[in-house]
Amino acid sequence: MNRTVLLAKTFFARFFETDLMPPGLPQVQLVIWSMAFLAAPGLLFPMRFAGKYMQLEHRPALLAHALIADRLVFITLTMTAIGLVALVIWDGMFPDRRDARILSALPVPGRTLVGARLLALAALTGVFLAGVNLVPTVVYGAILAGYGGAATVLQGALAHALSTSLAGIFVFSTLMALQGIVLNIGGRRAADRLSLLLQLVFIVALLQMIFFVPRLGAMLPDDLQAPWLRLVPSVWFLGLYDLLGGKAATGAPALAGMALTATAATVATSAGVFIATHGRLTRLALETQDSGRATGRAVIWMLNAVTSRVAPRATARAMFEFTIRTLSRSRSHRLLLSMYVGVALALVASAIVPLVLRSGFAIFTSPSIEILSAPLVVSFFTIVGMRVALAIPVEPRANWIFRIREPIDRRAAIDGVRAVFLLTGVLPTVVLAAASAGGLWGWRRGLAHAATCGLMAWFLSELMLMRLDKMPFTCTYLPGRSRIGTLWPLYLTGMITYCYTITALELRLLPHPASLVKLLLFFAGGIAVLTVRRHHWVTTLAGFRFQEEDPTSLFAGFQLSEGLAAASEDTRRLR
Repeated sequence: MNRTVLLAKTFFARFFETDLMPPGLPQVQLVIWSMAFLAAPGLLFPMRFAGKYMQLEHRPALLAHALIADRLVFITLTMTAIGLVALVIWDGMFPDRRDARILSALPVPGRTLVGARLLALAALTGVFLAGVNLVPTVVYGAILAGYGGAATVLQGALAHALSTSLAGIFVFSTLMALQGIVLNIGGRRAADRLSLLLQLVFIVALLQMIFFVPRLGAMLPDDLQAPWLRLVPSVWFLGLYDLLGGKAATGAPALAGMALTATAATVATSAGVFIATHGRLTRLALETQDSGRATGRAVIWMLNAVTSRVAPRATARAMFEFTIRTLSRSRSHRLLLSMYVGVALALVASAIVPLVLRSGFAIFTSPSIEILSAPLVVSFFTIVGMRVALAIPVEPRANWIFRIREPIDRRAAIDGVRAVFLLTGVLPTVVLAAASAGGLWGWRRGLAHAATCGLMAWFLSELMLMRLDKMPFTCTYLPGRSRIGTLWPLYLTGMITYCYTITALELRLLPHPASLVKLLLFFAGGIAVLTVRRHHWVTTLAGFRFQEEDPTSLFAGFQLSEGLAAASEDTRRLR
């Protein structure tokens, strides 16, 4: 087999390689479910749009505008999906320390390594582009031609495939070029420091395109000639879509030219940076210490001061420090948390920005649900993201040290995890609520809002810890165990209740301090009840769980291991 192709297959497999789960079928299932999640909107929209076109068939002006706006929806979805894929494999785009150690010792020419990785990146982009756009290309292309949006069915299908694919390539190559430039200018450590901020910014930007696409579609002129359209990248590819469909609007050729130029420029830049600096980046990856972020004395002193107050017991303090330091050093966990926080910031912006555009800054003169809910939205996604991150291991093969030295005082261990939630989820919520409400409407409302948001965040933290029977980052992980596919209506209802229903209730009770105090006392009592129940439940555990059970696996024996021995020892001590 050609060495380039063989290496490309290896690099392609490494994009999905993870220590979180065993190789083989679980990783394949993860890829399939990821593709299905990204492709789901594109599978549902064609039939929905067809029904809308049937109703507008006798209203040509509205039908023409709907055809333009709906094509923008497909382009935006593709850009968002491919952007998220690029962010997930962010660390695998360029050679890392493992590549440098293994491949530098092999008699493989540099051009072969460069060609293989670029081929793997191209294959990855192509696979997800096909998964997201294959069905919409066939179905929506025919619908588009049937209602006058394209000259023929073939042109409609080609226009959809090419415009959405180039939009995805533009986003992917932009992120790749940006990372390559940062790596070459600042090195691996600077890239690690900036990666969280850059990923957060791009997550917010990508999701904002989704949230604002209905408003943007309503503002689109039918001739695509407004000057502001040149500032919106997704509209460039809408012009290309219109031009390839054979029924181009007046401004479509200019926008199509911008789309082609931008795509060619970003692809050339990303490939050029990769080819020109591959050897240098390989050497830098080998020379850079892979020991996490350096921690200064001031940071260590502050961490010790905080630890002594939020986790006074030794076991709780050890668990607190272990969790905090692991989160700060693991790039994959930081990326996961940044995605959750990015979703929260995008939701906050999508609620506030339209109000500012419609009414100006006068909306900040009085409390509103959109403004008051911002701290709760951020805290909800931060706490939930933290809970998800704790369930994902850093190095499952190293959990033997925790298994043989498992803490007897499990209640204190979970209290240490609770302290992490208080520091990262509750405290920032209180500060954000007090600063926003206090700065806008006075210190009394600021204190009331901070108390409400702080107690709600604490209440949610206790809910997230109710059935925690694992030490953070030490238990194996199986994506198939997630129940979001069946329980998503319950999760969505909980999020809406936490973020918006409670905010509406708070807004109603702000003029009545006594009633608001009763509400706060109610949530304080709920926190106390959840804490007592958690303490009681965790003391009944025979031991922490370090191996996730796969419901599809075959019988693997009677689990006669150190876990059973530890459980027996605990039972003997309790007696």
